[in-house]
Amino acid sequence: MRFLAAAASALLLVLAGCSKDDSDDDGPPPITAVIDTPAANVSILVGDSVSFTGHGADGREPYTYLWTFPGGTPGSSTEEDPAAPVQFNTAGVYNVTLKATDADGRTGYDSVTVSVYKILDHITLTPVDPDLAQGSTLDFTVTAYFTDATSLNVTSSALYTNGDTTRVRMTNNRALALVGPTLTDVMITADYTHGVAGNDGTDTSTISTQDPVVRWTKAQILTRWNQLAAVETTVSYVTGEEPSMTVNGFTGDEGQLKPQMITDGINRANMYRYLAGLPNGLTETTAETVHCQKGAHVLDMLELQGYTTYDRHNPFRPDGVAIGSLYDVNIYIPGEKACGESNIMWGSFTGTDYSYVPTLPECVDGWMDDFGNATTLGHRRWILYPELNTTTFGMIWASHGASVHTHYTCLMYVWDDSATTPSYDYVAYPSEGYYPKQCFEDPDDGQPVLWSFSVNSDLYDLDSLTSVTVVRQSDNATLPITTTVLLPNYGITPTISFNPNESTVGETYYVTINNIRLKSNSSRFSYSYWVSFYNMF
Repeated sequence: MRFLAAAASALLLVLAGCSKDDSDDDGPPPITAVIDTPAANVSILVGDSVSFTGHGADGREPYTYLWTFPGGTPGSSTEEDPAAPVQFNTAGVYNVTLKATDADGRTGYDSVTVSVYKILDHITLTPVDPDLAQGSTLDFTVTAYFTDATSLNVTSSALYTNGDTTRVRMTNNRALALVGPTLTDVMITADYTHGVAGNDGTDTSTISTQDPVVRWTKAQILTRWNQLAAVETTVSYVTGEEPSMTVNGFTGDEGQLKPQMITDGINRANMYRYLAGLPNGLTETTAETVHCQKGAHVLDMLELQGYTTYDRHNPFRPDGVAIGSLYDVNIYIPGEKACGESNIMWGSFTGTDYSYVPTLPECVDGWMDDFGNATTLGHRRWILYPELNTTTFGMIWASHGASVHTHYTCLMYVWDDSATTPSYDYVAYPSEGYYPKQCFEDPDDGQPVLWSFSVNSDLYDLDSLTSVTVVRQSDNATLPITTTVLLPNYGITPTISFNPNESTVGETYYVTINNIRLKSNSSRFSYSYWVSFYNMF
């Protein structure tokens, strides 16, 4: 037991010795240096002076001091409170330090930042007194000029205001001339402060608003509408060429639509393309007219047999149709192909009043609304496909016997890219400028139609960073918007959709597409345009 106790005592002595040695290695504890004046970081102009005072604490007197003044005159001092103020003659940000040392050689430090700014002579806001078309935007630039004959672009640091918010909207340095009934002059003001209160400048520029820059005037739109106006007000077949919907034996005949019906449908598609700024000379492809009519027959035959849930773009053979049979070869095979290459619409109503069957222009209207097709808006995007050159339609409407209802099926051929790609940057729906409400009518159930914006995929891209801002002019309200990047491979791509949820006649909406990606260098930019709804007649 005594041996163990002695060993323990020896161990304690060793441990105590180690503790003393470690303390000696640390050296004396630090003291405190305090800059009393200035009490915080300071901002001054070139040529101004700053007085400094300080002291040491928590040590043994006497203290010695070393001030370091980068950028200042003098550059240093060993006084506790330097007698002369320090002058700073060069712009920059300087870290002034005070080192205090006590009688035991212990040291402490403190520092303060001196920001030295050039003296502002004046600023300029350019362009000066520009003309700006209503609905168009203009970016201003602010340049600061200093007394040392240097200058600096301070566009992003300036504050901008305008003299009439009902005429011009300012977003940072971008001015948007609002569409209104009269032209006016609006003064834009830029204010800029360079670092220190009072070191500021102001400049103004007057925007002279001009008539809107529009793709089409209201008169031009009405003229084109009249040129493409529908002739047939109800659906009809060529006399003696009505379709046969015989079930037994499947000797059905697809029938033939009156040619004017097809012309009316193509004209309506051309109207939408005209508004969007796309080539609008679509013509009929007669070979596909026959195929589309056969496809409509296949789909209506399946409806007649009671089938309602299946992929209409890939229809199966109606019951009883044998492979290689007359119906299979003459109607099903070419019809099934047409279904995979077409927009499709179908519906039914009670009774046999065929006036309820939509005309082909009305079908085109429905495809442009594309209600219920939110993930793709594929029907609309095929109609607005820039390379589309030829198209056509097929349609069947028939009474379905004991069920006492009429079913109709319509196809529009869109699987064509034979046109030379036109020069374009974007395609919007509704299109930029004045837009007739007759070409943007919400569905009968009152659900609002999604808007869409597509870009030329060779030049630009839209992705998860892309968003949309919509501002209503009448009350300057920013509408709540959800932006969706639509699935690819449905006509024009890439495309986004967004939901202003209104399209009021007499209202103007300002749309900004944020974060469009430029493919050439992956930079991002925004594009703004306006849409003003009106009644054509």
